[in-house]
Amino acid sequence: MIDTAKFHQRAESLSEMLQARLGVRGKSLKARLSRAGRRLPKAQRRAGQTLIETERLLGHPKLARLADPVATDQAFDSITGHLKGIDRAEARRNALLTWLAVVVFNLLLLGGL
Repeated sequence: MIDTAKFHQRAESLSEMLQARLGVRGKSLKARLSRAGRRLPKAQRRAGQTLIETERLLGHPKLARLADPVATDQAFDSITGHLKGIDRAEARRNALLTWLAVVVFNLLLLGGL
């Protein structure tokens, strides 16, 4: 059986990490995961659905025993591992360089015509 206090503590830290690494806002973990959307890979979106389902089950005392602690731990580890590899400053730099490359290419193309 999953300890609800530990689950909510881990969910809060994951929610804060989603805010810090992806810049998504929301009142709950469910809201932040849904706002993250396609910024998370498919495996992490599935892990997020596992966490949302576990949170729903833990809200009801009799259904709480149906939550899978192994799958929940794997979901937390999967999403946390992915988010630790994200660097917002590097992502902004790459976006800026990509935009500049497109502008230069278009100017060269226009000059060639």
